Amino acid sequence: ASIFLLIKQPTDYYIYYGIIVGSAIASSLWNNIILFREIPFSFRKVNWKRHLRYVWVTYLISLFYTVPLVLDNVILRLVSTASAVGLYAFSVKIVRTGANLLTDSFLVFFPRIVSLAKEKDDVQLRQKLFLNIQFIILLSVPMGAGLYLVADELTIVFFGSKFLAVADNLRLLAIFPFLKGVSLFLSNPVLIAHNREKNFLKNLAGGTIIFIGAAIWLGSVYNDTGICAALVLTELFMVITNYVSAKKQLPSLSLSLIDWKTLAQALLGSALFIPIVYLIRNNIDTNFVRLLTSIIACFAVYGLFLLIVRNSFILQLKNIAARFVFKK
Repeated sequence: ASIFLLIKQPTDYYIYYGIIVGSAIASSLWNNIILFREIPFSFRKVNWKRHLRYVWVTYLISLFYTVPLVLDNVILRLVSTASAVGLYAFSVKIVRTGANLLTDSFLVFFPRIVSLAKEKDDVQLRQKLFLNIQFIILLSVPMGAGLYLVADELTIVFFGSKFLAVADNLRLLAIFPFLKGVSLFLSNPVLIAHNREKNFLKNLAGGTIIFIGAAIWLGSVYNDTGICAALVLTELFMVITNYVSAKKQLPSLSLSLIDWKTLAQALLGSALFIPIVYLIRNNIDTNFVRLLTSIIACFAVYGLFLLIVRNSFILQLKNIAARFVFKK
């Protein structure tokens, strides 16, 4: 509300940053007030030194993880132009917004997976991990396919026809949600939940080095498209190294870390988007209507296809919904 009410022109940028910082401070203070009201807290008899050998790993993970998030624009500006930074920022904002739908799911699964890992309940643990990777695949694959197919319409609707170069970046980044989702699945609920933080930290450090090197090189040669390629290359590296680490460090997990059947079903269902999008594009002239119609039609066809092939995750959702409606 403050942004809409107080920011009227480009010179109001300082108000924008003030709102962002003030909101963060207010939120943090309010959360701590609630926390200390509910949970007794004291500095007496605190043996803080014993936590250091664990905390440094956590902080290094946070540090390396934020490098592509914080320094991508900085690196690109050092090796390219301001216009390239703008095109890249528009592209990556859309893709990361979609990817957040996937990564936020770990907040739901992670606590229960950690609890099951400590309880040595292998049956339920494998079930929860299997549901988690199914969710990632079923959401990320159609997201990437749709992003690739409607990149032009998406760019024109949100940024205008003068920024059509963003569409090329979106098509390159279309695989990013899938790679990011699988990478974080292998790291958070698999490696970290099973006390393999140091293995993930090594992989993350390697990915950070690759990103910085690739961003400098590709960004200087291919500008905004180059750093988009650097992001994809880094996530591909993280998927491979996390997969190898999980297989090597957790042989007793006896879980297929990638559900190939669900992946095949997601790819086949997403392939149906191609004739749908092209049919809509040839019969509707308005970009906004074309985009909205494509999203609705593809979503409906994809859901119907998964029901027809009897995908286990979708069938579970259907049963849960049916029980909820019946109780109502």
